[in-house]
Amino acid sequence: MFGNAIAHLRRGADQPFHAHEVSWFLRFALLYFIAASILVGSLVGLNAVAVPAMGGGINFFFFIRDVLLGVFPVLIVLFIVIGWQRIKLRGGALLKVFAACVIMQSGFTMMKGSLPMLMPFYADPFFADLDLALHGVDPWVWAHGLIGMGEGQKLFLAYTTLWGVWALLFPVILVVVDSDRARVKRFMILFLSAWVLLGNVVAFGGLSVGPIFYDRLLGGERFAGLIAVLNDGGIQQTTIGMTQDALWRLYSQGAESIGSGISAFPSVHVAVASVAAFYLAERSRWLALPGFGYLALVLFLSVYTGYHYAVDGYASILVIGALWAALKWHAAARSARAESPAGALAPAE
Repeated sequence: MFGNAIAHLRRGADQPFHAHEVSWFLRFALLYFIAASILVGSLVGLNAVAVPAMGGGINFFFFIRDVLLGVFPVLIVLFIVIGWQRIKLRGGALLKVFAACVIMQSGFTMMKGSLPMLMPFYADPFFADLDLALHGVDPWVWAHGLIGMGEGQKLFLAYTTLWGVWALLFPVILVVVDSDRARVKRFMILFLSAWVLLGNVVAFGGLSVGPIFYDRLLGGERFAGLIAVLNDGGIQQTTIGMTQDALWRLYSQGAESIGSGISAFPSVHVAVASVAAFYLAERSRWLALPGFGYLALVLFLSVYTGYHYAVDGYASILVIGALWAALKWHAAARSARAESPAGALAPAE
C-alpha cells in the first residue's frame, strides 16, 4: 500500500534542486517582511515592529528545536527513505527556503499581532450566529459530545507539534521530497496563500477572537458552557490552555510579545492542513486518506479547543481548495500550450 507512496518520494533522488530555483520564494519573504515592517511601523509604531519581528524569528528557532526533538525518530526514517544523496544535491535550495521561512514568520508575527490595533474585533456575533444557523447547535457541543476531554487531550499534539511541522517546514519538506519543479512552486504558492492571504488579508476583513474569548470580549455567557467543559477537563494544564491564557493576557494589556496575536477567522491551522492534504493526495492516492483524515482532525480540534468557529475552517478549506484547483487548471493549460505543435497551420476551408 505505502510502497508506491515511498517510491514516489524516492523518485528523482539523484536530481539536484538548484538554489536559484527557489530564489523567488526568498524574495517574496523579504518583500513581505519589509512591507509588514513599513505598514505596521507607520500605522502602529516602531515598538510594534521590533519586538514581534525579533520574536517571530526566535520563536521559529525554538519551535524547530522542540519539533526536531519530538519527531527525531520520524526524521531518521525519512532520512533513510530519502537518502543522503538527495540532501547533498539540494543543500543550497534547502538553506534558502529555510531562511525564507524564518523571515516570513517574523513578518507574519508583526502583522497578526497588529491587526486588532488597526481595527477592533467586530465579527464574532456574525460568525457565532452563522455557526448556530448552519448546524442547529453550537458545533462545540457536537465535538465534545463525540469525545470527552480526557480522550480529547490525547489528540492535542496533532494540533500543536505535528501541525507545526507542516506550518513552519512545509517548503523545506517540498524541496527535500519532490523533484517536480512545477508542483513544488504550486504548493509553495498555496503555502504562502494560507499564511499571507488568509492569515493577514482575509483575517483583517473578518476580525474575530473565536468562541474561547467571545465572552471575555463582549461580556455575557454566550459560550459559558464551552468554557466550563474545557476548564473541568483540565485544559489550563495543557499547552493549548496555557497559550490561550497568554494570548488573552497580552491582548488585554495591549502588549506585543513573541507569538502574540488573536485572529479566529479564517483558520490558518485548517488552511495549512488543507495545503498538506492536497499535496499528499496529489503525490499518491495512498496518501490521500491520511492527508484528508488529518485535515478533518485539525478542523475538529479547532472547534473542540474553542479556538475557532466551524465556519472559520470551512472558509479556509474552500479558499485553499479553489486556489489548488485554479493552479492545477493553469498548469494543465500551460502544459497543453507547450505540447501543441509550433506554427501549426489552420485547417483549410
